[in-house]
Amino acid sequence: MPGCRAKTIFLTVSAFIVAADALLLGVSAHLAQRALERRFEAMVEQRRTTYDVLLEHTLQSMQLLANLFANDTDLHARFVAGRDAVLAEGGGAGGPQAATERRALLAEIAPAWQLATLDFQVRQLHFHIGPGSLSFLRVHAPDHYGDRMDDLRHIIVDTVHDGESRSGFELGRVYSGLRGVVPLHATVGDRSSPTIGAVEVGTAYQPVLEAIRRHEAGDLAVVLPAHRVDLAMFQELRSRNIIDLDGCACVLEASTSPRIAEVLAAIGSTMQRDVLGDALRTFRIDLPDAGGELRPFLVGAWPLHDYMSLGRGTGEAVGWVITWDDVSTTVQQHRQGLIVAAVYALLALLALEAFLYYAVRTGTRQLDDEIQRSTRSIRSLANRLKVRAETDDLTGLSNRKAFFEAAQPIIVEAQATGVPASVAMIDIDHFKWINDEHGHDAGDRVLRAIAASVRRMLRPEDLLCRFGGEEFLVLLSNADAGEAKRVAERVRRAVADLPTSIASGADVRATVSVGVTRIATGEPLAAAIRRADAFLYAAKDAGRNRVVDAPLPRRRETHCLTAQRAG
Repeated sequence: MPGCRAKTIFLTVSAFIVAADALLLGVSAHLAQRALERRFEAMVEQRRTTYDVLLEHTLQSMQLLANLFANDTDLHARFVAGRDAVLAEGGGAGGPQAATERRALLAEIAPAWQLATLDFQVRQLHFHIGPGSLSFLRVHAPDHYGDRMDDLRHIIVDTVHDGESRSGFELGRVYSGLRGVVPLHATVGDRSSPTIGAVEVGTAYQPVLEAIRRHEAGDLAVVLPAHRVDLAMFQELRSRNIIDLDGCACVLEASTSPRIAEVLAAIGSTMQRDVLGDALRTFRIDLPDAGGELRPFLVGAWPLHDYMSLGRGTGEAVGWVITWDDVSTTVQQHRQGLIVAAVYALLALLALEAFLYYAVRTGTRQLDDEIQRSTRSIRSLANRLKVRAETDDLTGLSNRKAFFEAAQPIIVEAQATGVPASVAMIDIDHFKWINDEHGHDAGDRVLRAIAASVRRMLRPEDLLCRFGGEEFLVLLSNADAGEAKRVAERVRRAVADLPTSIASGADVRATVSVGVTRIATGEPLAAAIRRADAFLYAAKDAGRNRVVDAPLPRRRETHCLTAQRAG
């Protein structure tokens, strides 16, 4: 009897231990699975955040390029002549005069187009005539012109309508892409003049996806519904530029891997049914490797919105962004951990409990640390992209966009408090001659040296930017006309005394001409800049290497604006 009772107690306690062990293993396995799922969700969230940052940077770059083309006086003059010819010859494609002006604009912009395609991976440059969207010149497809796209290119229609720059993703006749659109006004740089058209610069999704893949090693793709593409594109270009995916009523816009077809075959119907609104979905699928062995993949998908859904608030997605990663190593490590945990549980329940508790805590902490590191990395990348977007690469000075953003609050405060403020427009004399005589490398050295010299001569509170080409713009805070002229003279003398060594060993000396003016009470900054620009031309006309703060008698009857800017 005592032996039987002992056996009963032993079996009961053993059964309790087995049950407790099984419960512990089940709970531990569940917690480990949840940690793995959170890790996968964090990976997809990180991928989407990186995508959003690089997408915004790409759109800003396209809009900046469009702004450069829109404000080029020679290109603007060619466009105006072409627009006038089209209107005079009945609209649409126009007649022989419109064709002549179209060819002239194409020849004028060809060198800049080549640089943009190489340096910024631009694949689309399009000039539109308003109102609405009438194609005047597709630089990327010059044989296609004269078609109206009022019901397709809404970003163009809206830009021409209200004169405001825009950016976003939109389907097109030749390409779908990421576009920056800037209005073309009747007068260059005068936003108060009528809007007569728009210039559009675009790129593809492919460079954005490849940049993310280089940064994070995963694959991505952009997929569009086939019927939307069919309605938008020229039919002869649709079959050449777009890849249809078997078994899916969709087409491939961009992808970093041909395995997107296998991914869509696994999740296609689920994706189209469940990826709605701004929801981000994750999927687990198995794909074969080169040897035919199935390997687990993590798939993330979120809706792709175009300009219509974002800019006009329709809310309807026009496609999907899909990302996928081979997570076989992670899953294998997860399964091996469960096996080891089970073995240790059979050997010692208490030791296993401690081990599992420690493992879960450690795993969670490592997951949190990884998320924090990834977040810091993304923020660091965003900061670097912001600095790059606001800085002139050659001189290290602020660019025009950053200058105007910084200048506006200073001017508002100065106008409110009555503190004087002035602007100075600085232009390097005979800079074209320096480039022609000594080469562009020497010209770049001169630009950098003069930029550094000007910065040293200014006061700490002054703002300086490279305005364009060989021109610099300065906002002088707390400076009336007299103080501004004294600062400008100091800059002029410093530049005149500055030798710049070039690669040949020779020294190049350059001078600058400066136009200075005080910003009148209630006056817009743009008006003061135009006046300073006029004084700058007066300084050029008076012989260069001088500061002018008031109109001067003109030395000759005619002036060539292009020659003044070159010298």
